Amino acid sequence: MAMEEYDEVDEYEDDVEEVEELEDEADDLDEVEEVEDTSEKGRRQLRRGRLSEFSDKLTGGAARPGEQDVKRSPLVMVLGAAIIGLALLGLVFFIMILSEGEARAFKAAEDKLKEQAFPEAEKRFESFLEAYPDGQFSEQARINLHKARVQTYTAKEGWSLEDVPAALHELDEFIRVCRDMPAFKEERTDVSRFAERIARVGAIVAEDRRRIEPLEKSQAAVKLMEQFAGPDGVKVSVADDIRQLQRRAEAAIRKAEVLGSAMAEINGHLEAGDTLSALESRQALIDSYPVLSDDSDVGKVLDKILEKEKSLTVQEDIGRDAGTEDLPGSTRPAASLALRTQKTVDQVSQGRLVFAIGLDSCYGLDSETGAPVWKRHVGSNAPFPPVPVEASQPALLVFHPDANELLLLNQADGALIWRQTVESRPSGPPLVFQQQIYLTMASGELWKISVDTGRVISRVVFNQPVVGPPAVSRDSRFLVLSGDQSVIYTLSISPLECVAVSYVEHRLGSVESPILTMGRVFLICDNDSAEKARLRVLDLNEQSGKLSVRATETVDGQVRDECLIRGRELYVPSTPQRVTAFRVNDEPDAEPLARVGSNQLENAATSPVFLLAGPGGQLWMASQALRKFQVRTNTLELDSASVAQGLHLQPIQLADQNVFLTTNEPYSSSIFFTKVEPQKMADLWRTVVGTNVVAASSNASGDSLLAVGDFGKVFRVPTQVIHSGEFVIDSVSDYRIPDKLREPVGGLALKDGRVAAYCGGEEPSMWTMTRTGLLEQKWTLSGPPQVSPVSLAAGVVFGVPGRLHMAGVNGQRIEDYSAAQGSGQQAAWKCLTALNDTQVMAVDGRNQAVRVEYRTSPSPHLYEVSVTQLQHSVEISPANAGEFLAVVTADGKLVMMSTATFEVLSETELNGISTQSPFVSGDRIFVEVGRQQIKVFERSGTPGQTGTFSLDGAVLTGIPVQARDGRFVAVRSDGVVLILDSDGNVAGEPLNLGQGVRIGPVVVGDTLVAIGVDGSLYSIEDVLN
Repeated sequence: MAMEEYDEVDEYEDDVEEVEELEDEADDLDEVEEVEDTSEKGRRQLRRGRLSEFSDKLTGGAARPGEQDVKRSPLVMVLGAAIIGLALLGLVFFIMILSEGEARAFKAAEDKLKEQAFPEAEKRFESFLEAYPDGQFSEQARINLHKARVQTYTAKEGWSLEDVPAALHELDEFIRVCRDMPAFKEERTDVSRFAERIARVGAIVAEDRRRIEPLEKSQAAVKLMEQFAGPDGVKVSVADDIRQLQRRAEAAIRKAEVLGSAMAEINGHLEAGDTLSALESRQALIDSYPVLSDDSDVGKVLDKILEKEKSLTVQEDIGRDAGTEDLPGSTRPAASLALRTQKTVDQVSQGRLVFAIGLDSCYGLDSETGAPVWKRHVGSNAPFPPVPVEASQPALLVFHPDANELLLLNQADGALIWRQTVESRPSGPPLVFQQQIYLTMASGELWKISVDTGRVISRVVFNQPVVGPPAVSRDSRFLVLSGDQSVIYTLSISPLECVAVSYVEHRLGSVESPILTMGRVFLICDNDSAEKARLRVLDLNEQSGKLSVRATETVDGQVRDECLIRGRELYVPSTPQRVTAFRVNDEPDAEPLARVGSNQLENAATSPVFLLAGPGGQLWMASQALRKFQVRTNTLELDSASVAQGLHLQPIQLADQNVFLTTNEPYSSSIFFTKVEPQKMADLWRTVVGTNVVAASSNASGDSLLAVGDFGKVFRVPTQVIHSGEFVIDSVSDYRIPDKLREPVGGLALKDGRVAAYCGGEEPSMWTMTRTGLLEQKWTLSGPPQVSPVSLAAGVVFGVPGRLHMAGVNGQRIEDYSAAQGSGQQAAWKCLTALNDTQVMAVDGRNQAVRVEYRTSPSPHLYEVSVTQLQHSVEISPANAGEFLAVVTADGKLVMMSTATFEVLSETELNGISTQSPFVSGDRIFVEVGRQQIKVFERSGTPGQTGTFSLDGAVLTGIPVQARDGRFVAVRSDGVVLILDSDGNVAGEPLNLGQGVRIGPVVVGDTLVAIGVDGSLYSIEDVLN
């Protein structure tokens, strides 16, 4: 038996001896009290009166000797009362003795708890509760018992894996058993303290043992700590400390679980030179286990990756001179349809020019009058607008996508100064700095080219595409530009070479706007989610060139267009049509960005956004109109005025306090260049710098070309103007485009030589012009056209939903052919072909050929003649070859059919798929095959092939014209004019117009005209000579 148990037995024996001594003393007191009772009774018997009467009643009165009742004997009764009193007194003393024993036992256990002898305290409280389960101190004893059990663990210096869950279990039991006791309220602080200790130690054990279980218990303990903390909650320092311990534990656990295999994968990518995959693997590791972002091994491998990436960024000296000879075909004269409209006619030229890019040409225009001064073809889909530079003379930097060349032009007349070939398309506008051009390429290169000579000095080849143009550091020593993913490159300017690669995490393709310099710092925007864009302010270490993130902000939407800074005001455009304003502070210890406000256009839509900042917090946004904002103290106000409606295509140009805007309309491919007074928000003039011609024909006298533009204007251009190559700035007539039209405007030449335009939308219409180009009439259509219309002798047939509709017959309403009445059954139309002056063939979605005829009796109407199920799938309009139909099928055949019966006469394999209808000219049929070649066939029911010529990816832009000598003139969409012999083979040197062609050749008297994609009119009949 333990010594402590012997001590308890001794204490209980002492208590028993004390009780026996008290009982002996009580017996002595009983004898004394008996003598006193007898004396008292005698005295009462000597008295009579009321007291005697009372005594008699009490004793039963006098009785004869021998008849007394013993039970009524006063002595017996006194003795009985004395015995009862002594018993009660003994009970009181017994309870007092027992209570004193409980208190001493509780205190003995409590002293052990205070002495932090927790196992001993636990045993004493267990013994106490066995002896006094319902005693005065039982509630506190139970509380202290559980505290002893909890502190058995929390007081430990060294913890095992088993100790953490055991400690948390005891704490949970403490709460479960005691939480409803009144005294438990005083224990909440201790409970929170115990939970804090378990949380700390659990995280430490988890980190040391690389096990998740102690970490989970630590996290559970944190919840208890927070639950039982006082009204002020857990101290921030305590919470941060525990959180840091838990992060370290999680990092250690994750590192043990996955780091080994992940590092092997990363190193494998590095050995293969694939740094971007290495960065992706590292980022994937961090995304899965964020705690590893601070791990030293993960940090070291990042440094290793960045050094490898820097070594893969190669500087190359080029030393290649520019050429000065002009491009082939670029000097051929052409008339240009450049309609100009002026609000007033009193503008006077001051000799200053502004510059615009149209569909595929660069224009120099008078800034006061809007009149075009010069035009030069520079290719379609230019990657940046003209950039004015100061070379040996005022010049203009443009890029020619078709030739992959950088051109420097004279601002005065557009003449070539130099041209330099580059191997890739620029990924953004150039940076012109210290008379050097820095041009980023989509192939992942940065070129350095001299402004004055065009000589390529050097280039840096990156390991991935880069987003240009680069930003220049404040001290003009560094260029900074973003890679397409993950990293930012810092380059020295002289020499041009990579000096540092910095990891600023961004996903592939998420950076669409170039880095912006803001004094000492830089701004990078990346679209890290679909709803928001992340703005990060970067610090530059001027010694190493390394960049680091100083601050992060977000804006709603995605940033796809260039940000703008003016002074300390930063403007960030985001989708859809939103701009957010910040104030910038580049001081080292300051918050770099302070949000001012944000605003968004009404009915905002996704479209390009271009910004221009002015004095006094003024801001203009060009998107689907020019709008004006005003920066206030804490907001960005939007002015209600708008001007220059249409989709804006190029950045806002500012010259002489006016702005110049490049736009087009939803229904039109033509390009408009507009001058606006920005303070008044009023337009002053508008010039068309690229006209999309949708229909062309000769006038009645054969001395002028009629051309229909898709923006409501009709031109009549004399052939002598075409030969001399003048600007045509006036139209001969116009037609009103319906409001809110978004569908494209189309056109066609009618059988009688008239031209027409048409549109769909909510107000489907056709406009016909006279043979002189004047507006003849507007015709309302019964529905929007589904396919290109065809001309009959009396009018034009349209395929509209569920019916064929005819328009253009003066004074008559023609009843439609309804597909629901026949076998068409509302199927959509695929194509139309005019069979003769009165009949049309319509192919529907069921591949049925419906022959419909225009009849005037009993009233004008379209009548179904026949319906034929075609054997081959037909998607493209057949060509009418007189008594034959030339049909190209979806499976690559030329099928000749009878025009009268739709009977198949022959089938010829083309060994390719046609993308446009056959052309019939003279006795030849020209069939395009796979945009690679034209196969020429005889015009017969069983045609034999007579010739072929190459297309080089282009297509023919019209029916080849047969000259009197039997030769053909054919025009390709890439601007190449071909001379073909009578069999359809190339028979002479081709002519290169140097510009893409939309329509041609068009016969105007003795002139053959090819119409360029921007409305340029070329005379090409001289090719026959």
